[in-house]
Amino acid sequence: MSYDLKNTLTLKNHQVFRSSLMLVLIGGALLRTAGGMTRFVCDRTDDQCKIVQERLLQQDTKHVLPINRIQSAQVARRQSDNNALYQAVLETDDGTISLSRASSSWRYPHARAVNQINQFLEDAEQQQLQWRFGQFGLFLFSLPLLVGLALPVLSRPVIDLTIDPLHRDLKLQRRRWWQASGKEARIPLDQIDDVDVNLYRNSMKRKRSTTYTTVIRLKSGEHVPLFQISKSKAFRHAAQLKAYLGK
Repeated sequence: MSYDLKNTLTLKNHQVFRSSLMLVLIGGALLRTAGGMTRFVCDRTDDQCKIVQERLLQQDTKHVLPINRIQSAQVARRQSDNNALYQAVLETDDGTISLSRASSSWRYPHARAVNQINQFLEDAEQQQLQWRFGQFGLFLFSLPLLVGLALPVLSRPVIDLTIDPLHRDLKLQRRRWWQASGKEARIPLDQIDDVDVNLYRNSMKRKRSTTYTTVIRLKSGEHVPLFQISKSKAFRHAAQLKAYLGK
């Protein structure tokens, strides 16, 4: 059996980068449309309060209110089906203004904000107040973006395979895309039986899905998985590795 002793075979999992890009686009879209945060800012120097809507790379001042026209802050409660919805609102001389989104979460976060605002309104010595609503929602909507950015950094989408003629083994280095070397494993050449593609069908979801993994099959019956990727890419990797190993 002849082996390619000169070159290193490099296999790459481009699916990581495609998944990363998709998550970044989804996360960015969510933050632009639904992941806003409301900032309530008061300053007695200017004798006014502002309600500012903040989104990704964007700020929009919704209301500018003289402090003396704000009567109080309240926690509004309304019933929706079987759930009680809570919302922080401002009672002003011109009517009611919403500060937070109505949510079925417990009342405390809204009440805490309302207490801070009422304390400011009653205490003339307090010069400034700033409160943010919707921080948890902002974090929730930013998760796809954060995962998408972290995915290519934390994963190891590149495998370098090199035959070591001295030790008669196959060296595998799983590395991140910017690294020159990575996590190493060695497989004795005389233990390698073949290279194959494993299929895994997931029937837990409504729509059945199939995943494909290129594996090195050992004579002991064990499998060393490389990448879980698309069908065409898995079989292409298997063919490349077979040729490299002279199988």
